[in-house]
Amino acid sequence: MQPSPSTGAAAQLGRSAPFPGPQTLLVTSGKGGVGTSTMAALIALSAAERGVRVLLVDASESGGSLHHLFGARPIMPAPPQVPE
Repeated sequence: MQPSPSTGAAAQLGRSAPFPGPQTLLVTSGKGGVGTSTMAALIALSAAERGVRVLLVDASESGGSLHHLFGARPIMPAPPQVPE
């Protein structure tokens, strides 16, 4: 199976970007369902394969999809306690 152009671009970015110290990379879109989580995961995996320590956060208001990509259960925060 041939990688898509975006997959190849994400891997290239992860391999070629200089990571001398802490960096922040924000992958965002104004519309859901366009592949931002997939792109962020591919960049993070490519960087991690080079030995870069990676923290990947899915801050989607709709609950995110990184857990699907990595085959994990989502960790949901406990609901706030409302005083009676």
